[in-house]
This record gives sequence, C-alpha cells and structure tokens, in this order.
Amino acid sequence: MSTKIKHLEKHLNIGELIASKVKGTFEADFFGNKMLKTGYLVATNQRLLFYRRGLFGINEELRVFPYDKITSIRYKSGVLGETITFTASGSTMNVKHIKSGQSWYVFSDVSNRINK
Repeated sequence: MSTKIKHLEKHLNIGELIASKVKGTFEADFFGNKMLKTGYLVATNQRLLFYRRGLFGINEELRVFPYDKITSIRYKSGVLGETITFTASGSTMNVKHIKSGQSWYVFSDVSNRINK
C-alpha cells in the first residue's frame, strides 16, 4: 500500500475495510471554476471515498459518499485512460485519467453495493 493511501486508514470507521482503489483525477467545483485534483477513489465495505494528501502531507482532503446516496455509476474507457462517473445526492462526480485496466474493480464493487 502506498504511503499516501496508508494515511487514509486513520479516517476509516471501526471494521471498515478497503475493497478496491484507483488513482485518478477528480473534477471539483471551486467557486464556479472547475479544478482537477489527483487522489484515490476508494471503495470500502461501508462507503465510497475520494482521498488526497497534499505535498509534504500538509493538507488532506476526504470526500465521503455513502452507498445509499449513490444513485448511479458509469465506467468509460478511452484514449486518455478510464473514467468513473457517479451521481450522489444529486451531484455528478467524475474521476478521470485512471490508468487502463484499473477502474473496473472499483466500478464493480460500487455497482454491487448500490444495486442491492
């Protein structure tokens, strides 16, 4: 496990386990401007997380998406890598530039949990 993702462990609930993870670029809206943030999309046995740790570990960002709030998830493969798009609480999130062949595990884990 990479050092950056190891720091995520302190944010996990008791009994929460990482099922799958991918590194990608998250599109975020910052005062009306789109920003790209590189981090990890992590599927656990309890929720979906986006985690990033800044340079020198100064800033951390954690976005939490409970499975019961995720209404759809899509997977797309293209020239610039793979993309996972999901809708949670009425907002659509895109995680792009995922290395080819890696996003299917997260997509599968989340799909299975929201379609129960």
